[in-house]
Amino acid sequence: MDPIGSEDENDIIYKEEQPMEPEEPSEKIEKVIIHRTGPSWQVGDQTAMSAGGKGLRCLEDVPGPGESRINQYFIKWANYSHIHNTWETKASLENKECKGMKILENYQKKNRELEAWKRSQTPEDLEYMEMHEEMKLNLTKQYTEVDRIINHTTHRDEDGNTSIDYFVKWKCLPYAESTFEKDSYLREHFPDKIKTYERFKNADTKPNVKNLSNRNKFMKMTEQPSWIPEGLKLRDYQLDGINWLAHSWCKRNSVILADEMGLGKTIQTVCFLNYVFNTAKQYGPFLLVVPLSTMPAWEREMANGHPT
Repeated sequence: MDPIGSEDENDIIYKEEQPMEPEEPSEKIEKVIIHRTGPSWQVGDQTAMSAGGKGLRCLEDVPGPGESRINQYFIKWANYSHIHNTWETKASLENKECKGMKILENYQKKNRELEAWKRSQTPEDLEYMEMHEEMKLNLTKQYTEVDRIINHTTHRDEDGNTSIDYFVKWKCLPYAESTFEKDSYLREHFPDKIKTYERFKNADTKPNVKNLSNRNKFMKMTEQPSWIPEGLKLRDYQLDGINWLAHSWCKRNSVILADEMGLGKTIQTVCFLNYVFNTAKQYGPFLLVVPLSTMPAWEREMANGHPT
């Protein structure tokens, strides 16, 4: 008898091993967002916003007279953005042979438990729950809005035709959930975001870390500078605040700008960054740390007063 580990036995083991065949790509359910009874024809890929459908906004449709209604579920697909969400029935999901059907079963079970809970609740509790669900839906709708375009990639098909995919950061979602999306969809629905991306990508004022240590000589601003955003009129105390920030920066002094609420510390900070950009020719990078609750206000002010 040959000893264990002999050459003959290793040959047998090697011959018995078979290479694993690659799995065919299959769609996977990531989440069931909401359900409804919808038109029997309004399901599948045609309901996705990326395909010209209304997505979640289909809830606003008014059913036609005598139109048959069936149970439908709004599906968030794994590895796809929310513009690819579709309305599906259990049958359509089974026809797709998609993965994650257990998620649908769990959603249906949770919904049955919720319906049983509703029957024992007061009108006030039900109203509170409905308001909470409405807030969740409004937030989900924002997931289909482009926050900014980060990067792009170019593809060339066999016929030599070139297409572009943009790497998109979506509103109210973390950067980890950014996705590549087709140029055609973004140019139709978010052309301003593409223009902003191309403007920054092609700008001559690229950030230069080597120049960050340079400080120019401070020159007091006695009137509103030309680089202040058009339509913005600074008050005297706001201009004094910008002068103080600029003087401290030129002297390499760390400072804290603090005064009463509502006096315009945000716009003074934005104008100070404009000063560093336009007067000192320092093009960043700049780091702003702000509370999440005030992030939209800061983004709006920065968009209105961005360096040009």
